[in-house]
Amino acid sequence: MLSRILLFAFSAMMLIGDIQTAAAQSQYPYAAYSYPWCSVRGRSGSMSCYYTSWERCRVTMSGIGGYCIQSPYYRGAPASGLR
Repeated sequence: MLSRILLFAFSAMMLIGDIQTAAAQSQYPYAAYSYPWCSVRGRSGSMSCYYTSWERCRVTMSGIGGYCIQSPYYRGAPASGLR
């Protein structure tokens, strides 16, 4: 009986944590598709698409090693419905 109560309490805590994480992520909608430039790092080839300009990307990569490419995920700024 005690183990069922503990299991229920643990499950409830995990659910609350998941809900809080989802809420926090929705508050900050910036993702790789929000930025037009990506860095690609040396040997690993890992890609990070969080640069607003080619110049910013190059400055970062100059000290680390790697190169910059246009983001394959970038969607551009959303169109404004106001005129």
